[in-house]
Formats: sequence, C-alpha cells, structure tokens
Amino acid sequence: PQPGPALGPSVNPSIGALALLLAAPVGAAKTEPGPRQTYWDRIMEAQAMRDMREGAALLEHKRYDEAVKHLARAAAQSPNDPTAHKMLGSAYYWTGKVDMAEVEFKEALRLGPDAQGHLLMGIVQAWKGDNDAAYASFLKAGELDPERADIQMNIGSIEEGRNRYQEALERFRRAVELDGKHPLYRFQLGMAYKRLGRDEDAVAQLR
Repeated sequence: PQPGPALGPSVNPSIGALALLLAAPVGAAKTEPGPRQTYWDRIMEAQAMRDMREGAALLEHKRYDEAVKHLARAAAQSPNDPTAHKMLGSAYYWTGKVDMAEVEFKEALRLGPDAQGHLLMGIVQAWKGDNDAAYASFLKAGELDPERADIQMNIGSIEEGRNRYQEALERFRRAVELDGKHPLYRFQLGMAYKRLGRDEDAVAQLR
C-alpha cells in the first residue's frame, strides 16, 4: 500500500514527520451501553470492538486498505463511538483519502471532542495547507492534554514556520521534557537552538 500523504511545502517539515507518527491507530475503547440498548445493539457493539481490534492490528502492520474495511464496518456498527471514527479516519489518511479522513475526524469531534481528535484534525488541516486552522486545532489539543509531547512539537513547528523562533523553542523544549528519548524532538530542539545562535545548547541536543 502507498504511505500516508506528506504535508505540503507550505508547512514546516517537522509537522510532516509527526503526521506519520500521529496518524497511527488510537486505542479501541469500549463504550458503555446505553440504558435502552437492545440485545442486537450489544451484538453489534461486540462486533464493532472485534473490527476495531483487527483494524488496529492491520494499521500497525501497515495493511491500510484491509484496515479500512474493518474500521468502516466498526464505525457503521457503532456510529456513536468517536474512537471508531478516529481509527477509520487514520486508516483513510494512510491510504491517501485525506478528505474522507477529515469527515471521520469531524464526526469524532462532534461525538466526543478530545485532544487526539483535535490533533488528528490539525494534521489533516496542515496537510491541506490551512496552517491557521491547524494551529488552532493543535492549540486546542494542547489545552485538553498539556502533557503530550507530540502536541507541543506540532504547535512549535507551526510557530517556527511563522518565524516565532523563541516561542517554538519553548514548545520544543517542553516536548523534550515530556519525552526526552524521542530523537525527533531532540533534533528539533537542537536545530532551534542553532537557529538562535546557541551553538553549545544545540550540540548538547544533537550529539
């Protein structure tokens, strides 16, 4: 299968690298049954969970087209589960169907807005070249989950692309504080230091 789409040239390339990481499957989580749920509803929900687990495994093994089949069925069987829509949107993204991914992410946000949903939406918006919308989505994701390094990195990447280097540096530094073992985060921080003329700090991150 073809890899997921890279971001357009107007977007800072570090966001493109992160898109490949962040469009990975989100974990399938069982939804609580509603008070009026019928026996057949429970059967459909159980089948949806099986399809989500299978879809997640297929995504992990980069079998994206097959993942779409399972996750589309899961979303149809459990239409009120935002996780199903986020997973299906991620699968569509990886197959290059970005418009369809955006539809699923919008539906996920309508059903249950969370940091992951806003992050995924921001990735799609950045891919389409709408940096303002992407930045707003990343900021919202950061508000909902300030402890995620990947979100801080995406915010900083757009700030860097807007020549707001000191703000970007603080975002990259925060990302490294949250996940110091990630080589991309340290590389971006090192390059930010270098851009600001702080060569010794840059070397410390890049070595």
